[in-house]
Amino acid sequence: MPEPAAPATDSLFSHAEVRTIVMGLMLALFLSSLDQTIVATALSSIAGDLGGFELMPWVVSAYLISSTVTTPIYGRLSDLYGRRPVLLVSVTIFVAGAVLSALAPTMLALIAARVVQGLGGGGLRAISSPWSATSCRRGSAAGCRATCRPPSPPRTSSGRCWAGSSSSISPGTGSSG
Repeated sequence: MPEPAAPATDSLFSHAEVRTIVMGLMLALFLSSLDQTIVATALSSIAGDLGGFELMPWVVSAYLISSTVTTPIYGRLSDLYGRRPVLLVSVTIFVAGAVLSALAPTMLALIAARVVQGLGGGGLRAISSPWSATSCRRGSAAGCRATCRPPSPPRTSSGRCWAGSSSSISPGTGSSG
């Protein structure tokens, strides 16, 4: 006769461990989001210093393309090797790309460094969401994900943000009234 299964525990980790895990995941996402915010704000000054205004869109596009391409790859690697080592590798690649970006003497070097940074950035976002879901209690996994990824304000089709806007933008039309 088979032994009865052990009673299911409500959580895989203690409350302190979950708090530590969620804080680490939040820091990883903050690292990626802060980088995007800084680059978007300073990009025109950077392009002026490096003399490459015509290549400016590629700085952002290089990061986005490389992070989008690597996201499913990091998901599969985390299934094979575990989430922690894959997240540590992605943070290392991301930081190496950030250092290369800071040292870039030309726009082409900056674009190449942003590709490297995007290779790491894809892992930051790909690993944090499933990790928070498996670290928290079943009922609070959505709460953990919401803590790690606050929603962004809605935007119009022209990219302008609805929240805090002084102009009157009609939702869904993307035009001001």
